Amino acid sequence: MKVARYRTALFGLGRIGAGYHRVNGRPRNHFDAIIDCGEMELVAAIDTDSHRRNCVARHRPEKAARIYSSLKDAIVDRVDIGVIATPPSARIDPIQAVLEAGASVIIVEKPLARSLQEALAIVQLIASYNAVLKVNFHRRYDSSFQAIKQHATGDFVAGQARYGKGLHNYGSHLIDLLTEWCGPPVVVRALDELSRDCGDPTLSFQVSFEDDKTCLVLGLPDTDYDVFDVDLMFRDRRIEFAAGGAVRKVWTCRDSLYYPGYTHLETLPCNSFVGALSGLKELYSSIVSFLQDGIEILGCDADAAVRGMATTESILRSARNNCEPVVVGNVLP
Repeated sequence: MKVARYRTALFGLGRIGAGYHRVNGRPRNHFDAIIDCGEMELVAAIDTDSHRRNCVARHRPEKAARIYSSLKDAIVDRVDIGVIATPPSARIDPIQAVLEAGASVIIVEKPLARSLQEALAIVQLIASYNAVLKVNFHRRYDSSFQAIKQHATGDFVAGQARYGKGLHNYGSHLIDLLTEWCGPPVVVRALDELSRDCGDPTLSFQVSFEDDKTCLVLGLPDTDYDVFDVDLMFRDRRIEFAAGGAVRKVWTCRDSLYYPGYTHLETLPCNSFVGALSGLKELYSSIVSFLQDGIEILGCDADAAVRGMATTESILRSARNNCEPVVVGNVLP
């Protein structure tokens, strides 16, 4: 039986689009992940920047004929899947283009947009074509990362986290992770005041969930190393993510080895997991399952993406208003 080949157009050939190198054979960019997926056909890889187009053509010369400066130049008569890996400032036009070409699934890189207003416009546009939207927060897809969720048992107590490189950048990943693991944010409060716009600030903040459970987040803008570390405390265990999630540890409650009558947390080798994350292979496998069998695509959907943008804007609003608490629900449509 002939395998269906879903026609896929990729917009944006930067780092996540086509630049990141494989790790242990796993694709870390959309270009490689689409090519690896036997049920997909890359009909167009699009970037307005000639340097990026030439770099990809040199890297994958067998695909050079599929690299274009626009979808119009590609003269593609039909698209099933549109992948938008452009900067957030250039999203509406490529999304409109692939929708008009017939795409029923739209994958957008994080964050969905520059603002909540833009995010809502994108969501409404895609919904008007009855297409499905997913946002690529890769930790939601990576199977090795998701496997550790089986250890997230018992009552969630509190969380601590640290991040760098901007609230919309690494911060958006952190907000999405907390939403997935702890539930939708209800109230946020910035811990740093923001008196003027300064690009993408790396703010410290506190986020509260249902039942008044909280996570304290420290923004670190001035380190010489990448920061994305998370500690989630449950009643009888702690789950720790370090090195961007590549190091994952489960600390469980044990009788103390040092103080009789006390209990402490201990991590064992069998509860430690190390390995680079990707998630793109799993993402595209999930898309194929949806198109072939109607199985829901994993990951961040339109509602979660809008909630994440609302959370980000609420933190910024708090930072501009003397760090007053902001109810996230007040900025949702």
